Amino acid sequence: MEKTKDAVKQQLKEQWRQAVRGYQTALLNMWELDAYYGYWIGGEEGSVYDYGDGMFTIGIDDMIYCVDCDVTREQYMEWQEYIVDASEFGFDTPNLRSFVRGCPRTSAETFKHLREIKAMLNDAIEEEKKGLKF
Repeated sequence: MEKTKDAVKQQLKEQWRQAVRGYQTALLNMWELDAYYGYWIGGEEGSVYDYGDGMFTIGIDDMIYCVDCDVTREQYMEWQEYIVDASEFGFDTPNLRSFVRGCPRTSAETFKHLREIKAMLNDAIEEEKKGLKF
């Protein structure tokens, strides 16, 4: 097996950096965001991009998908909110592509109802604990 030459490796890395920067610029322009407020976590271009000190993070695969498929910032943020809600209750979390394509999902009203039930259960547990104090 022949090793890849260092010059070829360097060329590939530079092409990757250019592609990553191109997608980053395209996404920021598409979503009308200022590059000043974003950075690649750990300085590692092409990994996870953080914007606005945690306003949102996005991996390079999702960044490419958003640009290639014209995913709006609102759609992306809606997906991020959904996966947080779904995770809270142990539901499956769809990837961005499935979410944008309209995969089955739990409604916001159902999440609200589940939170109300959860709060009632927590209250009942606390009441029971109070009654068991020695």
